[in-house]
Amino acid sequence: MSFTQKLRNELCMNENVNLKFAMGEFFALKKYLAQKDKVSVLIKKRLDFYSYLKQKKLSLLDIKKSVKSKRGFLSGTFICCGIMNDPAKNYNLEFVNDRLYDAQDLEKILSSLGINSKMTQRKNYFVNYIREADMISKFLSLVGASVSLMEFENERILKELRNNINRSVNFEAANLNKTIVASVDKSNDIEYIINCAGINYLPENLRQAALYRIKYKQASLKELAEKFVPPISKSNMYHKLKKISQIANELRCKKGDKK
Repeated sequence: MSFTQKLRNELCMNENVNLKFAMGEFFALKKYLAQKDKVSVLIKKRLDFYSYLKQKKLSLLDIKKSVKSKRGFLSGTFICCGIMNDPAKNYNLEFVNDRLYDAQDLEKILSSLGINSKMTQRKNYFVNYIREADMISKFLSLVGASVSLMEFENERILKELRNNINRSVNFEAANLNKTIVASVDKSNDIEYIINCAGINYLPENLRQAALYRIKYKQASLKELAEKFVPPISKSNMYHKLKKISQIANELRCKKGDKK
């Protein structure tokens, strides 16, 4: 069963409804009467309310006077012409109207309840759509779809968790890549010095750092610094390796070599 159908079913079975909510819902059903196959269950659930409301001459102005009636109107409108994508795939909730003024009225009601929506035209239809997760969550709350809201929020949490994990993995991979590139670069400088002039060409205070760098090529600066006895700071290790690279470049210049 699609998420749209599950949401429609939940709205039809919603028993936490008062007269004002039912008024808005009933008005939406009359507007989209051609979709009555979707609302047979709803009519049975609200029969007492609807029997009473049939005697009233309702207008959109009556619906706009009450927040609860506007919430009911959104519920009835979704049942008749609403679509919601599976939140595991993407965030999208929309209403498809064949009349421009209906879409415009709906946009105003959504806005009056604090829901940001946009409107577009697809062939001969006018579509109000909501893509923001917060706005979809708010809509589900307003129409009383607590089960769908919980499923939506759970999926939203899982998606955010997956995104955070992916960002963390990408960040760690980028850092590891930087460490490896820097390590290879410094190791090449050290090996050049050793091959051309020997390890003793380096000042005594830099030799240990050079040996650690070529021995532990995948180690971070922090890990290398901790191998000293006593350990030195990461900053100190960085400056030692920087000085070694400077010495290697000076030696290249003397010998006319390119890096």
